[in-house]
Amino acid sequence: MSDSQETTRSISFTFHHKQLGVIVPKTLWQFLTEVTKTESQKTGTNGVSVFPPTERCSLHHLPKDLEKGGFKLCAVNFEKVHGEQGLRHKVKFVFAKEEYANPNQKVVKGHKLLAAVFQNLVSANLWQAQQYSNPVLQKGEVVAGVKSCSIDLNARVPLYENGKLKLEWEKDEQGEHVGDKALPIYPKNVLSFSGDSVQLNASK
Repeated sequence: MSDSQETTRSISFTFHHKQLGVIVPKTLWQFLTEVTKTESQKTGTNGVSVFPPTERCSLHHLPKDLEKGGFKLCAVNFEKVHGEQGLRHKVKFVFAKEEYANPNQKVVKGHKLLAAVFQNLVSANLWQAQQYSNPVLQKGEVVAGVKSCSIDLNARVPLYENGKLKLEWEKDEQGEHVGDKALPIYPKNVLSFSGDSVQLNASK
């Protein structure tokens, strides 16, 4: 069965940032499940890149798209990553088809607040996005006909500052300002979920 014929069982969105509090307010950390690098590697699979890192993607359609597609939030994990750039954090929001969703107790208790955080992350920011298609494993064996999708999100571009839309100048190849004034930041690309897969399209 080809990848295009496989059905999507789960979708995860991993947000990367130096400061955990930028992604999830400190008051909600009690609802997060911390995982170690080893645990993270165990849950990872040999994913195939669907599209490469793509700058300035808007994800604001996704919360409604996932709801329409029958996906439910079932886990929110975070991991501390020590690297050349110092300490960074990864926060993963995992959505699964309703019949497979088995949310942990932390998500059950904090569901409304965590859903609001996800909504804000995808509607108030643009991200550099990269998608992978992963096999689904059951007792160490690949389950035929299904897949999981994972979206890595880096290079956050906030759309608001002090409650107001941020403005920026358009620049030419030499870095010189173009136009008469700075304009609101617009996405170059848009992610949406349709046809049982995450779609990447150029912004209109």
